[in-house]
Amino acid sequence: MNEMLPNFKHIDINIGLKYLNNNRELYLKILKNFLNRYRDLKLEFLEEGELKDTIHSIKGLSSTLGMQDLSRVATIIHETNNMNMLPEFNSKLSIIIDELKLHLDKKIKTILLINDKIIDIDILIELLGEKYDIVVALDESSALDILKEEEISVVLFDIDTNLNREEIFNKIEQKNIPLILILEDENSKKIDKLILKNRSSNFILKPFNLQKIENCLKNI
Repeated sequence: MNEMLPNFKHIDINIGLKYLNNNRELYLKILKNFLNRYRDLKLEFLEEGELKDTIHSIKGLSSTLGMQDLSRVATIIHETNNMNMLPEFNSKLSIIIDELKLHLDKKIKTILLINDKIIDIDILIELLGEKYDIVVALDESSALDILKEEEISVVLFDIDTNLNREEIFNKIEQKNIPLILILEDENSKKIDKLILKNRSSNFILKPFNLQKIENCLKNI
């Protein structure tokens, strides 16, 4: 309920919160769902029936979420079947999508690499260093200090180390940071599922493959 809300310019959050009994967390979830659902929408590729259904859905959602300009245009199109207003509708929708992207898209900036293998560190920095800021922790103390003091977007953790995994996992979980485990082979998954217990995480296997790592990051 104490979830911080962005300062939107084209969305009246008071309207959205009123419909949802001031449930800020739920409001943000619905906004994110709206973004994911319509961010790549191409109206020109929709059949007539699908187009009308889409406009009807957006009309209802935009009204309850506080997207008043978008709701107004969608309502006119829906009630009058005036398709000449589609360019204006598309423009209003694009403005909303761009604003939601600006405030809600979580971009990965800094990756914490917890690893004590110099060769692996070198390879991962070579693969990811141009696109992301890489912070390296060679031991447990460094990892915990970095997690405490720095803004980390995601953690890549090689579980084949002598580090105290439990304490590091607890800190990662406490700060709600996405975790990707580096595993030697498929069998490592079975072993580490016992270690992680009910924690959820992503896995990448050696040898490192840039595309697979990027796919893992996109999933996050």
